[in-house]
Amino acid sequence: MQTKRTRHRPDIVLAAWQTQLEQAKEKPWLAAILLRQGERLFRRFAWFYRRLRALPRKTRRAWRKKLATTLAGAALLLALAGPPVPAVQPPPSR
Repeated sequence: MQTKRTRHRPDIVLAAWQTQLEQAKEKPWLAAILLRQGERLFRRFAWFYRRLRALPRKTRRAWRKKLATTLAGAALLLALAGPPVPAVQPPPSR
């Protein structure tokens, strides 16, 4: 069973991102997008990846099977095409 601590370890997210970068070398169009959007895309990827990892294992496995990709691949797809990641809004000034 995953604990909250293991679900949100930055090294897991970074390793998943690096795997996607390595695989992008085989697809020049994807590598170009990843290089161009860099940090912004990584933040979106990390946000989606953490949320996907937080799902119950059965749900994650069903999504992986349906999408025919890894969890990191699904997070990258969502980061590239999904809705905007909610931003932390500063409190209203008085």
